[in-house]
Amino acid sequence: MTPTLSGNALLAANNRLPWWASGTFLEIRPDAFYEAKRSGPGENYIGTGNFKGITEKIPFLAKCHVKAIWMTPFLEDDGTDGGYGITNFRKIDSKYGTLEDLKELVRTAHQYGIKVLMDWVPCHTSKLHPWFQQSRQHPRGKYGDWYIWDPKGEGNVLFPGPDGRLHKVRSILPNSENKRMVLVRVGGRWMRVPAECWAFDDVRRQWYWHRFKHTQPALNYANPEVEAENLGNMLYWLDEVGIDGFRVDAVPFLIFKPGTSHEDVDEVHDWVRRTREAIKARFPDALLLCESDLPEEQMRGYQDGDQFDAWFGFRERVAMDLVFAMRDASPLVDLLLNRPQVLFGLLVLLIASNHDDHRAQWAQWKLTPTEILEILRKFYGDGVRGEPFANDAVVGNLAQMLLWNRRLIRLFNLIRMILPGALIDYYADLIGMGHHPLLAKGGGPTGDRREGVRTPMQWTPGLNAGFSQASPNDLYLPVINTIDLDVLEKRGDYRVRNVEAALADPGSILHETIKRNELLSRTPLLALGHVQPLLGLGLPGPREDGAIPQFGVARYLDGHNKAIIGAFNLSEDDAPFSSELPRELARFRNSKIRTLSGGRVVGQLNKMRLDIFLSGEGGSLFEIGYDD
Repeated sequence: MTPTLSGNALLAANNRLPWWASGTFLEIRPDAFYEAKRSGPGENYIGTGNFKGITEKIPFLAKCHVKAIWMTPFLEDDGTDGGYGITNFRKIDSKYGTLEDLKELVRTAHQYGIKVLMDWVPCHTSKLHPWFQQSRQHPRGKYGDWYIWDPKGEGNVLFPGPDGRLHKVRSILPNSENKRMVLVRVGGRWMRVPAECWAFDDVRRQWYWHRFKHTQPALNYANPEVEAENLGNMLYWLDEVGIDGFRVDAVPFLIFKPGTSHEDVDEVHDWVRRTREAIKARFPDALLLCESDLPEEQMRGYQDGDQFDAWFGFRERVAMDLVFAMRDASPLVDLLLNRPQVLFGLLVLLIASNHDDHRAQWAQWKLTPTEILEILRKFYGDGVRGEPFANDAVVGNLAQMLLWNRRLIRLFNLIRMILPGALIDYYADLIGMGHHPLLAKGGGPTGDRREGVRTPMQWTPGLNAGFSQASPNDLYLPVINTIDLDVLEKRGDYRVRNVEAALADPGSILHETIKRNELLSRTPLLALGHVQPLLGLGLPGPREDGAIPQFGVARYLDGHNKAIIGAFNLSEDDAPFSSELPRELARFRNSKIRTLSGGRVVGQLNKMRLDIFLSGEGGSLFEIGYDD
């Protein structure tokens, strides 16, 4: 059965859409967006973005029709993982500004109708957090069991899978500094297995559990005091600052449960329900956004109506990678045809790029990273175009992956628009920034290859790309200056690609983004409508290899007098596209076909058949139906 999205699935109790149901979200790294002059004594510029800088740019974001901004972590941290190693859950890192600066940012955003989301990291703290320091120094004290300790650090490294076999517990960020192996007795024999998730503490003389970096010990949510503290901290930011919700980091890995993979266990869902109930009781319009790389079938439990409001569409992004690499719509069509019906009650945020290079779940498509690399290189090319690769994903923002081909970038975003869900862009996507080729190879301050896509926003062709007036040597990361580097690709250079230049170019990625976001903001049917893929009839048809270069998607709502049709051509060649419309659209038989953006009549339905002509690497969104 073709899946459909019920219009009622996203309706709130008062029969209105929640604010997050449509539009475009924007991920902003506070250190990367813009540095405004600092107000402290003797302070001017330090080379790191700040809250005042974001506040200054709120009018620009409003002109871009941004619905909400999600800021990556800005709390005090240990400086080892881009803000995710937190040392104080109620104190802002001073490099971003003050509490009053943050309040002013939120007030200004709200004045322009923009919501503000905070990144929340519940799974772990930094080793430098006072809780951990107390736990390691005073095992019998208040914080003694706020973390997960073991005298040997050998257990819980294997778990029984559904196939009846034992599997290794995975480390989410494999630690090169911890390749320790332990002996585990399995049946009648001993096995050497990795124990990367245990790290030794030389003060307590015990091992502590971590799923990410060894500098990030996992919190023990079996202790109710830990859960109460976490909830109190979340409520603090909602109450004190007026933020509009949270992007909750790494949700499935929250609970340590012996005898399991320690992923997505029942107790995680119990925690989500309790947290949601407490937050929604006081802040019913707060968004709870789940960050998870679980396969879709495991995401079902998070959208029962009493857990999360939305989640990231990582699988959609994997499908889109393959669609554009192979010029074949099959992966996306398969996803829409086979997606579990239950998932449509949970809003999906459709990703372009993000701060982690959009880590792709190749295993969901039963392809190895080597096979994916080969496929991608057919399209992206060799050298700088297809590398470097980290975490089994391509390191690079969307525009560079598509070689700054404006037709393909527009097509990519048109397809995202027609899919069920809201959009979420990365700040770099606004103008089509690429990656820094040296940082993406591990040549940055921390050696983390993800730094390649975390460089300063490029505002002008002037000093530091207009990001900061600090000395270039003081910038937290260098701007993308590929013209000065010995690399093949120069189009990402800040002197070529910046907001000033984009605003002056009517055909720029920025102007396309503004038009797209404005259209989304006034087309609620794209948030509510049922979705059904449309396959072409007759020529040109599938290629000899079975690929589908032309396809369409229908969006409609029961009882609504209009529907939206998207038609897309992945081929470089112009091509006709014909498709029978689903029987649910029979009421629109013989209606006019109008462009969605301007309402211009471009044809008429021939009974229940759509016949249009598509330019190479092109696509269009159409409206069919009758006036009120």
